[in-house]
Amino acid sequence: MRVALVVATSPDGIIGKHGEIPWHLPRDLKRFRAITMGHPIVMGRRTHESIGRALPGRLNIVVSSRTGWKPEGCVVAHSPDEALRIAAESGAEEAMVVGGEQLYRYVLPICDTIHLTVVEGRFDGDARFPIEAIRPEQWAVERSEQWPSDDRNPDPHRYEVLRRLAPG
Repeated sequence: MRVALVVATSPDGIIGKHGEIPWHLPRDLKRFRAITMGHPIVMGRRTHESIGRALPGRLNIVVSSRTGWKPEGCVVAHSPDEALRIAAESGAEEAMVVGGEQLYRYVLPICDTIHLTVVEGRFDGDARFPIEAIRPEQWAVERSEQWPSDDRNPDPHRYEVLRRLAPG
């Protein structure tokens, strides 16, 4: 099974502040839905709580150390490895890791694809994506789209699909 990350970040790696995304980009939310629909999504407990519900049309796997915690419409895993095993056992060809910070750090060295949205601007935040760990010699930009701000999407941003290069 392939593993992909789906992340929106500022250029300096900010992904959240007090459990919320520090920008509002309907265009990117629509893309997130299209990318993840029909795939298992893996997220940490705090990411699930920030979303507030299971996302329809996807197997929602939440990584949490809490025993006995069972959010409606979700499968709970107690480690990232267990979450990826559950996704693989579902028969999926690809699992989508959608946050948060700790899960991104764990999965980045083993993922095959990154769906990366970079939101231009400076944002305050307390959750980070290790954007500095994306080394150009390890990744090929398969697709890149630049989006200016508009009435519904106030922050300019770019979307890229990065594929891990084969070793050697």
